[in-house]
Amino acid sequence: MDEPEWMTVLRIFWEENLGFEYSPHSEEWERFIPDRDELEDINTSDHAQGLLKSGHLEVEDVDASHDPSVSFDSLPVVRISEKGIQTIREWETMKKQAQWEQQLLETQEQYEESRLRRQQQFEKEQVTRSNEVNAAVGYLTIGLLIVTLSDVVLSVDQSLVPIWVIIGITLSVVLGLIYRIRKSGLLNPE
Repeated sequence: MDEPEWMTVLRIFWEENLGFEYSPHSEEWERFIPDRDELEDINTSDHAQGLLKSGHLEVEDVDASHDPSVSFDSLPVVRISEKGIQTIREWETMKKQAQWEQQLLETQEQYEESRLRRQQQFEKEQVTRSNEVNAAVGYLTIGLLIVTLSDVVLSVDQSLVPIWVIIGITLSVVLGLIYRIRKSGLLNPE
């Protein structure tokens, strides 16, 4: 949250506890306002005059009658008013709340990113487990087919069908099944 220029000038009055002799010419106030980097490009006298008009600064007569070393009874002094102090406190509260909300937003974004990563990891693990189950089913199917075809080979009358034909058919069926299972991705659990 960027601080407006007039708020910067008001904050300087607050932080430095500025109070100086009032002059109707606000340009003369410049010599009382400290040189700070944050005031470099700000026309402090114009903003101070505006703050005086808005009631954030006030002209107060300081009683000097008890001091025998001065020749006047009172001195008009420009200083921050109660309204100005209240404005500074409200600004600080708003700034802290904005920072808190920003931190909350960042924390919520981090939580969402973490939750999304965990969800993606979970889904990936589910797919991997599913593929592992499918691969196991494929291996089991191949094993059962080999056992079944071996049983067929042993039970067929070899005088009717030559053994090399039975072995050829068995091998071609097993290799065809392996090819189809590999092509479908069942043997790749990743």
